[in-house]
Amino acid sequence: VPMVALRELAADFGVKLPADVDKRAREAVASIVSHQHGGGGFGAWSDSPDDNPWVSAYALWALSEAKKRGHAVPASALDAGTLY
Repeated sequence: VPMVALRELAADFGVKLPADVDKRAREAVASIVSHQHGGGGFGAWSDSPDDNPWVSAYALWALSEAKKRGHAVPASALDAGTLY
């Protein structure tokens, strides 16, 4: 989650960013999406057998923040998570 807001924080504090911030953000989004189950909820791990409401709320928030900041987030993941 911190990767999606990193640009704003770095600009505010004059910190130089590593060259691979976008790549890491893409990887983070892909990792979060890989934890989503068929019913839209998320597990703590990609092989977690059950949805966790707290993890689901955090994952959906993180994906929403990533999308707001211009990162590609599958609409289907957001839609399913919202319906969960």
